[in-house]
Amino acid sequence: MAHQRRQRLRAGRAAWLTATVAGSALWLAACTPAAPAVQEQAKPAPIALYLAARTVRVSPRLYAYATVEPAYTVTVSAPEAGVLSGLRVTPGARVTAGERLARLQGPGLAAQLLQAEAGLRSAQAQWQAAEKTLAVAREQLATHFGTRQAVHQAEGAVAQMQGNAAQARTALQTVRALQTVTAPAAGTVLALQAGEGALVSANQALLTLQPAGQLWLRASFYGADSDQVRAGQTGRFTPAGGGRALPVRVVRRFGTLAPNGGESVALAAAGAAPGWLNGEYGSVTLGEAARAAVAVPTRALILDRGRWWVMVHGDHGDTPRAVTPGAAMGWDTLITTGLKAGEKVAVTNAYLLFHRAVARHFQLPD
Repeated sequence: MAHQRRQRLRAGRAAWLTATVAGSALWLAACTPAAPAVQEQAKPAPIALYLAARTVRVSPRLYAYATVEPAYTVTVSAPEAGVLSGLRVTPGARVTAGERLARLQGPGLAAQLLQAEAGLRSAQAQWQAAEKTLAVAREQLATHFGTRQAVHQAEGAVAQMQGNAAQARTALQTVRALQTVTAPAAGTVLALQAGEGALVSANQALLTLQPAGQLWLRASFYGADSDQVRAGQTGRFTPAGGGRALPVRVVRRFGTLAPNGGESVALAAAGAAPGWLNGEYGSVTLGEAARAAVAVPTRALILDRGRWWVMVHGDHGDTPRAVTPGAAMGWDTLITTGLKAGEKVAVTNAYLLFHRAVARHFQLPD
């Protein structure tokens, strides 16, 4: 009996303990406030300031470095084969038109000279003989021992011999000219291709001559600037070594690109002789007429994958639009294409607006 009583007491205590724990849990659950459900809230759009693109008047300026160089050079060649002697000039020497620069000697030229001199002497002797024959024919006609036909024949012979003598004289002058190297124009000797005592062949280059007053500027323009240069455009050249700027004008576009991507342009002095020196360098500034352009604050521009964009604000919100920027004007940048005056663009948080769609779909990796 005692054993059964102890079992009933143990079962009652276990039931009481279970009920107590369950009641405490229910009491705690009732007293503890329920946690609110976690809701994902969309991030607010970045606060942006919008300004309208405005129209400005600009006077474009094109800048480039330029070098003074000869517009063209003259190559003085040997008129005939021979030995060069009496060379009296050096690079940098100034010569006048027709000035003797050197002489050519050799057996070939000597033989030609002797033959030409002999030909002139023979022609002159025949001319003199024809003159005497004509004088005799005229005397015979006067004394009625000759005829007028004989006089006419003698006059024809004199005219023919006179022409032969003129040709022989010209041939001699030509041979003598072959022995002399002269300057074809006034200018400066740039380089020598042969020296004193050199054996040269006919038409071999002897020296290079820069004609006087035939200097111009060669400038290189790059990218969009080269497309804006045209013949007749005016500007100013400022020497790098100092001195006043001189007016210049574009005389030629070469139409070929250099290995560095620049296009060469030739410019000449627009006024009096400038007194340039070959090799002198400086900067060229070309101006254009004022024109209307669209400008936006530079901070509105967005660079993405090599292209420029702006965020245009309209009735449907902010929309990215590709543009082509031009030159900078202080805090503003000119827009060449892609935007009209009056359209509003974001000038603050433009990058955040542009990349908002990317950020919205971005997820951290697992």
